[in-house]
Order: sequence, then structure tokens, then C-alpha cells
Amino acid sequence: MIRKTSVPELIYAWHESKQTGVGRPHMGASLIGGECDRYIWFNFRWALPPKFEGRILRLFKRGFVSEVELNTELRGIGLRVEDIDPATGKQFRFELMNGHFAGSCDGMVHGLAESPAKVHILEQKTANDRQYKALDKDGVRTAKWQHYVQMQIYMKMFHCKRALYLCVNKNDERIYDERIEYDPAVADLFINRAKNLITAAIPPQTLADGATCKYCDYRCICHGVQVPAANCRTCVHSTPQIELGQVPWLCEKFKMAISLRGQQTGGQCPGHMLMPYMMPSWLRVKDISSQGGLQYHLPDGSSLINTSEKFDGMLCLTSAKLHLLTPAMVPTVRDATEVFGSPPDTVPSSFPDIKCGVPDILPDTMPNTLPDTMPDAPDSVLVKTPATVKIDEHGTPQVVDPDNDLPF
Repeated sequence: MIRKTSVPELIYAWHESKQTGVGRPHMGASLIGGECDRYIWFNFRWALPPKFEGRILRLFKRGFVSEVELNTELRGIGLRVEDIDPATGKQFRFELMNGHFAGSCDGMVHGLAESPAKVHILEQKTANDRQYKALDKDGVRTAKWQHYVQMQIYMKMFHCKRALYLCVNKNDERIYDERIEYDPAVADLFINRAKNLITAAIPPQTLADGATCKYCDYRCICHGVQVPAANCRTCVHSTPQIELGQVPWLCEKFKMAISLRGQQTGGQCPGHMLMPYMMPSWLRVKDISSQGGLQYHLPDGSSLINTSEKFDGMLCLTSAKLHLLTPAMVPTVRDATEVFGSPPDTVPSSFPDIKCGVPDILPDTMPNTLPDTMPDAPDSVLVKTPATVKIDEHGTPQVVDPDNDLPF
């Protein structure tokens, strides 16, 4: 008989209890090469609070531990590794677009035997056996396009022409290595993609419901019934501003800057209204209610108003409460207090009464696209002069940089 314990589940629960449930404040270089524009936009707009199983959180931590070990090993074989920016005393980091697009690289490595004069961006990853085999067969550009884009942006921002990619197989500790050449066309294209997504007032189109969507964090919104979370980034009144000198996030309703803490708690704001373009398909916007707030058609033919006010004869739900609503609950919400059991919300006097910036009537058919400049797939950025291979006088193959005819 095998006697099991509660230890694993307790460890997982301990990791889960340490989650803050708050998204990162910026759009990251590590995500911008992903396939789905809508996923990146939802992530930036905090459509749902991040929540991971304890087992997954342990996997994340293993990646951090692997980086420390690899840095020790790289130094042990005589390479110089800089993992702290001497100018800041912190990890190497860049910011663009008023801090809305940012990234932190693992470091810089000097003294590679294959190119001792060139500084390389250092990027370290871990992978399962299946992913590792794909890397080993096809290389980073094909097998891990998102990582490839990430390194291209780091090379541009930190003024390097090469990157060293190391990936540890979590099954057997094999280390995959590849030197990556800088491709400015890719870096520029995806920085532009970030700008388009950050400034987009509505979410991009939904991908087909296929393998890509199956394990997506936002599938329950795009292809399900989940209403987005209530915070400043999901509100119709919030606007990210990308020019230096501007406040990063502006509340158009109350004409005020929104702090990071304020963004997190903004779902309690009496002026909060969820962005209608983010809503699942079962909630169809009707118009701006005469009482204020956005009015939605419900599947049974009735309607509700997304507002913090309470009006006789109308179903009125704050954004925080609307986030909890599902189609199955609709027949029981004729009286909002029957489900949610809360008194009418009060409006703090500290909030000025400023006219809402939402159009008087929202269109029945809502646009759901971004500009044509958005890349459709990795194949659209194949702008690159390939390296060549030459055999030296000793019969050793050398990869040659096409720009200066020197080994890179």
C-alpha cells in the first residue's frame, strides 16, 4: 500500500496564495512576437486577473533558478557575463512609449570563442523534451518565433548585433545553444505592432477557435461567456498615453492621471463602465442609457445597465458585479439584490461630475479590427540577408557575416 500525504497539494496552495492577481504594468517584449493580437491586447488591458496553478508557478520558479545556474557555469568556462546594468544597479531594461512597452533581458555575454570581439545579448529559457527537440531540429527562428522576436528587440534597444540563446531541456538537462544575428526589420516591425496595440481603443479580431485558442487565458471571453474584470484598464474612460511628458494613463471622465494602484482598484469607481467591445457575444450593447451607463440586451430579451446608479424598474449592475454574471444567472437577476445582495452603491463626493466621453449611441455593428500595418504571421517579416558558410585553411566551417565578411 502506498501511503500518500497532503504535502504536494499544500505546496501548490502555498504558491497560489502568494499570487497578487495583478497583471504586469506594461506590454512586454517577451509577448509581442505571439501569434494572437487579441491575446496581447487583452493582457495589456488586464481583461482577466492572472491566476496560475501552484504546479505552474513552480515551473516559472525553476526557470529563474536555471538562469542563476547557467550564469555560474558561463563564468566558470571563462566568459564574462553581465546580468546587472552598471548604470542602474538592476537588470538590463528598456522602456518605450512612455513606459507602456518594455522588456528586461537576462544580460550580456562577452568572450565567446566563435566571436570574441562581439558582445552578445544573453537570453536563457527552459523547455520540455518536445519543445527542445523542435529547437534542435529547426532552430529558434522556426521553433520559437516569439523568442526570436524578443531577442531582435533587445538587440535593437541595447545596441548589439548578436544574441546568444541558451535553452535547458527540463527532462535531461541538455543545453541548446544558438547565436542569433540582428535583423532590424523584424525589430522595427514588432515595435510598431506594440504601438498599434497599445493605442488601439478596441480589441483586435478573434482568431478562429482552433488549437491556438484551446489553452488561451482569454478563451472564456472570446469563445465563452466570461465578462471581463473591472479595473481602470477595462473601462471606456481610460486611455494609455505614449508620449513622454504625458501621464501614462488618463481617465477621460474625471480628467485625472491614474496611478498604478488606482488602475488596480478602479473597478470600484462609480464612473466605471466596461468596454463594450470586450464583452462576450451573449451581451450585445444597446445604447447609452438615458439614466447614464451602457445598456445591454440580455439573451431572454430583457436588458441591463452597466452603471453604479440604481433606478426603479431597471436592472443596474456595477462593473464588478457584471463581471460575475453568466447567461445561466439571467432569469434570476430581475432584482439585482436577489443574486448579489448588496445595497445601492454610493458615489464619493471626491469624484467630480464631468461629462462622459462616450458617444451618444454606440453602433449596432461594432468594428473589431486594427490597421492593415499589423503583421499577420511570422512569414510576413522574412527580411533578412542570410549568412554564408566558408571553409577555412584548416577545413573548419566558419559562418560569415554578410555585412562585413567576418565570422559573426
